[in-house]
Amino acid sequence: MTLTFARASKEKYPDELAFHRIVATLSAGLGKFELAAEQAKASLSRFPNDPDLLFDLAKATQLQARRPAKAVNAIKDYECFLKAAPNDHRCVPEAYYAIGHLHMRGEAAAQTVAYEKKYGPVNGARGDVQPLAIKNSANGSKYYALGVEAEKRDRKSTRLNSSHITI
Repeated sequence: MTLTFARASKEKYPDELAFHRIVATLSAGLGKFELAAEQAKASLSRFPNDPDLLFDLAKATQLQARRPAKAVNAIKDYECFLKAAPNDHRCVPEAYYAIGHLHMRGEAAAQTVAYEKKYGPVNGARGDVQPLAIKNSANGSKYYALGVEAEKRDRKSTRLNSSHITI
């Protein structure tokens, strides 16, 4: 499906949520992350608090998060998703992991800056500083643990539901 066709479908069927999501997803898939975020935001005006659109927005914002301000926005977007989504939504674990990753990355960058101020520029990929930040990241660890717990709930729920299926 091309982006042009998806946009035309969205215009023709404006009340069909699937076309709104397809436009945002295709935009992100084409590397147009700002456009994907704009599409998701625009669609949220028609479908407020839709968990899938909120997740699409958070993911698009995260993919733009090379600057700390965008990372903060991505965390906020993921938190909005988590408030709107039911606990058993399939993207809940991924949202927790993404928030944890963004926290770890931010803390690693802050520690690298502090290290460079104290000891001078770090050569290469800054490998000696970032693992320390990841290991000691309180927020990152907290959200990672929440992601693991959400996956456990998901698996347990899936097992319980699948036991009622008869073939």
